[in-house]
Amino acid sequence: MIHAGEHTGYSMGQPRTLIRAARVIDGTGAPASPGAEILIKGDRVIGVGPRGSQPAAGATLLESDGTVLPGLINLHVHLAYRLDGTRDGEEPLTLIARNAAFSLRWGTTSVRDAGSRETWVQTARDAIRDGTMPGPRVWAAGRVLTTSQPEHARKAGRVADDAASLRR
Repeated sequence: MIHAGEHTGYSMGQPRTLIRAARVIDGTGAPASPGAEILIKGDRVIGVGPRGSQPAAGATLLESDGTVLPGLINLHVHLAYRLDGTRDGEEPLTLIARNAAFSLRWGTTSVRDAGSRETWVQTARDAIRDGTMPGPRVWAAGRVLTTSQPEHARKAGRVADDAASLRR
């Protein structure tokens, strides 16, 4: 069991998330632990151990049936889109919230969002940081700046084909 700090409860600006996973790789070199859990306070992993070893009171609970390696960082995500690059009519903030929760379930505790059309990801980043919604630490690139070609690029963000466009 790993304890990386005191975990005494929820405090404003320091939300707690408890991830219960089928298996956890704790990074010590030991085999994956079956039926383990990870406690996150704010944006830090503060405990990893067997089920029932981490205080659950006041924590947002996320269940995972997979193997989780806490502390993973995904450096290229688009939280506002599905894996196929679409939103399929889904509200962007709903999709971002779902993708952020999935990231935690998969053991990813930090993500770098490589861009979206609007400032939705920055809004979600702030909500995660403030404890309004669960999710990994988010570094948000902001609005995508792209050229008019290829066709799909125009749908991804703001178009700039020359120096004057870039200055606008």
